[in-house]
Amino acid sequence: MKKGLMLIEVLVTLSIILSILMISSFANKSFEKYEEKIALEYSANDVVNFINYGKSYSRRFKSTSYIYLQGQNVLILGNKSKNIETLKLPEHVSITQFNNNVLNIKNGGYVSDACTIRLKSKSGLKKEISIMVGTNYVHIKE
Repeated sequence: MKKGLMLIEVLVTLSIILSILMISSFANKSFEKYEEKIALEYSANDVVNFINYGKSYSRRFKSTSYIYLQGQNVLILGNKSKNIETLKLPEHVSITQFNNNVLNIKNGGYVSDACTIRLKSKSGLKKEISIMVGTNYVHIKE
């Protein structure tokens, strides 16, 4: 009778362990998706801040500058003579649309072309950043 009781104890223990593992794997997947969503939000805010920094730089030093896309996740702020600043996004976030890979900023701090910048995460989440015509307002679309 002890052998049967021991078998039942082992089966109950294994089922409890299996249940805990299943629950934790679901929680891990949802955590990874949430973490990716947060990284995409931060990346969108970083791009907006980078564009605003480029506008401020051009206005302050009264020089024309540009922001160009290198690869899929590196933005470089520069002017004719040098690269000023670099923004590298996380590897799982890429820029899928960026105004022919160059954004020109005039010496008054105005972006010459209104455009939409699209960011995409590895799992397919998307964010759009718009630069408005006339007002030069840069914001993240919800």
